[in-house]
Amino acid sequence: MADQVTSPRDSGPSAGDGLFAAFGERVDRQLAADGARPSLAGCRGLFGELARSGTVTETVHRLLRRAVEAGHRHRVAGFDGGSFVLARGSGWSLTLRATVPSLPENLLVTSAADYMLAVPSGARDGGSMECFDRPAGNRPDLLAPAARLTPRGRHLLRPGQVFTLSADSQVALLTASGRGLVHLVFAADPHLSYRFAYDRATLRPVRMISTDGTASRLTYTVRLLAACRRPSSLPVLRSLAGHPSREVRWEAIRAVHRIDPAAGRQLLHDAAHDPHPEVRQAAVQALVPKSQAPA
Repeated sequence: MADQVTSPRDSGPSAGDGLFAAFGERVDRQLAADGARPSLAGCRGLFGELARSGTVTETVHRLLRRAVEAGHRHRVAGFDGGSFVLARGSGWSLTLRATVPSLPENLLVTSAADYMLAVPSGARDGGSMECFDRPAGNRPDLLAPAARLTPRGRHLLRPGQVFTLSADSQVALLTASGRGLVHLVFAADPHLSYRFAYDRATLRPVRMISTDGTASRLTYTVRLLAACRRPSSLPVLRSLAGHPSREVRWEAIRAVHRIDPAAGRQLLHDAAHDPHPEVRQAAVQALVPKSQAPA
């Protein structure tokens, strides 16, 4: 549960520069021992031990200094989309992140993966987790404007404590008072196809964000093919009309219709029975003659 926070306790000395590699080896052994359905929940104790280790902060400092010393002409090893990757294994990652208090926090964004978060022992300050329950019963691939988050209050997070979150049912925001806060995030690989952005004032969803980079690139490529209007593109576009991603499916149908209206209309008839309600609705609306469309 998102409001479960463990109390810090002393732990033994860490392994210095090999600290995160050793953590990764222990996690992999634990997940392998869990059998067919490994879960990060069984590694909570290992993550808590890491967060409470007295040398985590200094080890991180050394890693970051080395990254900076590599110079501006070189790619910073371990940097990935705003996070500094400390260790990675099959189905999980351990990253270092920082809050940015200067940015306006008008949105709450859900996670695509279950995770644990901790401010390492040795940090000067902790943080505060603002917690919400996600609407129950909603499809994970459909934006429901009437759905709202349910506030669950704030929880203090002291250095060495562990905070856990289930991406399916919860959303939380880490804040720090007056300055950025460095923290560790131990996350499973994403299992949700979309993240949702909620307005903090109304707690209603305002945007869906695809977590599938491949689908996003395909959608953009399909738009380019449609703009070229080459009939030679029709076979591949027809095949994409059956893609698992509803964005790709719909963009492919639109592209076919732009190049060959007759073939596109047949795909629209098929899409009227699409498993996703937004695709069905869009297809039905597209099939309505313009003379009968509402003004």
